[in-house]
Amino acid sequence: KDAVRTPQDRLARLRPSLTHIRELSGPDVPVLRKIEEYVSMAQRELAALAPPAELKAAHDLLVAATHMAHQAATLRRTAISSNTLKLAWDAASAASGAMLLADQAAVEIAQLVKKR
Repeated sequence: KDAVRTPQDRLARLRPSLTHIRELSGPDVPVLRKIEEYVSMAQRELAALAPPAELKAAHDLLVAATHMAHQAATLRRTAISSNTLKLAWDAASAASGAMLLADQAAVEIAQLVKKR
């Protein structure tokens, strides 16, 4: 549980930036590059984990959420540099998906903790 907490916390701290991406209101390119690096750290942390069976579903949700968060930042950065609205909308969709999956993982983890 504690090992999953760090990537989960990383995603939670990214929520304001993901919200800006979803709303097509930012952030700027240097911040997007930092988001990509930050998410890559979470992805490496999750890849290093071998979760117990009861946490496998939550772990998989966090893996998918970090992938979508990385996609959101990358697509948003590309949308800005190419001035392509479709890519900005794709980034917004990825950001929404990342937040939804992270929320689902948080619920699953909370339910498991509550059972103990």
